Amino acid sequence: YLLVELICGIHPTMPTNLEVDAKMAELEKANETHEKRVDELIEKIEKILAEKKTIAQELKENKDTNFMSTWAIEKRKKFKALGEELKSAQKEVDMICEDANKKAEKLRELGAEIKEMMVEETVAEEKKNNAAEFDSNLPSGSGGSARVGSKDAPE
Repeated sequence: YLLVELICGIHPTMPTNLEVDAKMAELEKANETHEKRVDELIEKIEKILAEKKTIAQELKENKDTNFMSTWAIEKRKKFKALGEELKSAQKEVDMICEDANKKAEKLRELGAEIKEMMVEETVAEEKKNNAAEFDSNLPSGSGGSARVGSKDAPE
């Protein structure tokens, strides 16, 4: 593989630019969908929390009202229902956070792989440049970069 890299300047397992562009477009679309979902969830949670706080305040302010009045019963039912919605939202928050952590770990792994590949490419480029420099420094007629066993090799 290193020889292929040296000769062609490419990595045989490296994806083409079109493949990379297609994957990037796919990731951007998925990211936009994910961001929209997260934004909607945040908005939903903020709305529920605000409504729960309002109901709690109303119940507190009207504590002199009959505990069994229709109004008080309805407010408590609504308060409890909002609590259930928050539990459901919390599960979704946990899933999103877990997913984000997994993706962050994958990105760290890919980042390390990119760095490793860049080092390999730099080393290959340096070897290629050193070989070209070595060939150019040989006196003419010395055979240059002729390979051993070739008909051009000096005897």
